[in-house]
Amino acid sequence: MGLAFVPGAFLLVAVIIAIIIFCRGGGEVVNMETAMDGGLTAALEEKALEKGEETTAEAMMAVESRAAAAPNAKCDIKNWLAKLVSRVAKFSVKFKILISLWQILQGIGAAFSIPFPPFYEQAVSAVSGVIQIELPAVMPLDCIISTSYYSKLAFKCIWPLIAYAVLGISSKVLRKCGKADQADSCINFGFLIMFVIYPSVSSGLLSMFYCVGLEDGTEWLRVDLSLECSTATHSSMLAFTFVMVGLHTVGTPLIYSYLFFWKHHSALEALKEQELRDYYQQKLEEAATYTNNKIVSTDSDAPEKLRIEAEEVLPGYMLKLTDGYEYRTYSFELLETIRKVLLVGVPSTFPERGGTAQLFWGLLVCFVTFGAYMMYAPFIEDSDDKLSQLAQLQIFLTLLSSLALSAVPPSEVVGQLVTVILFLVPLIGVALETPLLEVLGQAFDVIHGAFVKLLPNFKPPTFGVDTPSVDEPSGSTTPTTDVHIPPPATAHANLSA
Repeated sequence: MGLAFVPGAFLLVAVIIAIIIFCRGGGEVVNMETAMDGGLTAALEEKALEKGEETTAEAMMAVESRAAAAPNAKCDIKNWLAKLVSRVAKFSVKFKILISLWQILQGIGAAFSIPFPPFYEQAVSAVSGVIQIELPAVMPLDCIISTSYYSKLAFKCIWPLIAYAVLGISSKVLRKCGKADQADSCINFGFLIMFVIYPSVSSGLLSMFYCVGLEDGTEWLRVDLSLECSTATHSSMLAFTFVMVGLHTVGTPLIYSYLFFWKHHSALEALKEQELRDYYQQKLEEAATYTNNKIVSTDSDAPEKLRIEAEEVLPGYMLKLTDGYEYRTYSFELLETIRKVLLVGVPSTFPERGGTAQLFWGLLVCFVTFGAYMMYAPFIEDSDDKLSQLAQLQIFLTLLSSLALSAVPPSEVVGQLVTVILFLVPLIGVALETPLLEVLGQAFDVIHGAFVKLLPNFKPPTFGVDTPSVDEPSGSTTPTTDVHIPPPATAHANLSA
């Protein structure tokens, strides 16, 4: 048995934590009748007035957060659904990270021929079949019609193109009718389909370019040894594959590049500059910890610059593409797309599956992309950055585990550990949305306080230069130096003089 029970235990804990997230209560609830008649804003205003609060943005947000944690939501379906939507929306970026993780895990298992444990393969195949919209894998089509790798690949490539065309036409019609929000929703759904199917379609297309030769001189398709490569059907499928590679594998990154670096480049760069300026301004305004004997003043008569609102300069689908990312890394969705095809698609073209060259390529890509996510930390929320870094690490460890799993006999302990890690990263993603880390931090503070009381003289060494004490009275005679920063024009005149 060993650790075979652990994956199921982790999955059970994840479900329990998810239930706690959605059902943990607070103390109040908005009036759902008012919300239905006058909208959510009216309900929030009513609740704010009951508490004697002004209907400011801060009060509205406070009431909304309290309403999302209502204790009697289980008795009110509408309230529960509102809370559920709010929680799911908050979890959307992490959900996107986990989808990318499971897409790659499913792809590298087939591309690298890693003999995973049966439970691992079944779990990954079941989840990936849903999140990648693998209709032939989810639906028992073989029981209805005769299918082959050719027919499945053609179906997998053609139906998204039809969906893109329908959604694009619908978007144009809705936009002409003045329904911009619905038009953006159609485009957003198209990008969602593109995000979900890209790894699977790219891997399937690139697998068409390698055949296995036998002793009798015949060649057969490696992914489906029932298909001979010397037939006219295979030649026709190769021509079809070249076209689909241009439309899907190459076309998807080109679309992202066009949107990020051409059509909306100026707006995104302006938002990036504004974000960096706000960041450095905040750093300058923060209270100094060790150098608090200087006061820096700036000219206050400088004209205030107008702020740029993303909703005013970007369409809805671009807001979705950059959702969760900081604007300094607005093009990271393009990097994510390239990472998937490098890890799942390109390895399918290597002559020896599971060989040294293929494994070296996979580990190299993992190392580079893991370093990029560590260095740039592209997400707005720190918890999203941590989850993404854990996902990169899991892919690296999964590829590394193939050395032990491919041995004869395979290592059962490594297989069980890989299965545990499969559920551990999603569990951490769920935990990052709970007060768990905050509770652990409070517990650490209590332990630290007790430790200080027990050993009051046990303190770390301090910096050698005398610095003003935090508890120093306001009337202290500590000398301060006023540093005046002139405007650029004055500074330039002084330099000229």
